[in-house]
Amino acid sequence: MPFYSTDQRKAVEAFVGDRYNARLEEIGALLEREVAPKAKEVDQGAIFPREAIALLAREGVIGLSFPKEFGGEELPFLVYAAAVELVSKACASTSVSIAIHNTVCNGVHSFGSTDLQERFLPSLVKGERLGCFALTESGSGSDAGAMRTEAVLGGRVRPERLQAL
Repeated sequence: MPFYSTDQRKAVEAFVGDRYNARLEEIGALLEREVAPKAKEVDQGAIFPREAIALLAREGVIGLSFPKEFGGEELPFLVYAAAVELVSKACASTSVSIAIHNTVCNGVHSFGSTDLQERFLPSLVKGERLGCFALTESGSGSDAGAMRTEAVLGGRVRPERLQAL
């Protein structure tokens, strides 16, 4: 059974046609050959999947949906989502790591100034830098919905908010 399954193929084709199947098959074969065999070791050893991330960066998987001007392939986001599903099938740790990285890239791309995009996106999209973010707060841990921190224009916190925290 191929790593890029018939069900996945049908789902992708329903939305974007069959023109991306070869790329997804290529990614699936790479993951099956290079990433999946090391997944158990990565998970059981609590190892950050640096080698797998570097491989996926070299092969362009990380930058699938980003514009060519930043080093991406400019494919539909759905193709990137299908690729992440394939990565998840191979190694959940690697999948979560690249999904977080791409969340950072998407934030810079969607909300960053032109200067910020030009400075950071090429190296992020190519995997030369790894994007991350911290999500924790006293009383909420990693539950984003329970966080009380807020950004205030001008950098001043209203005194009534300090007491609420």
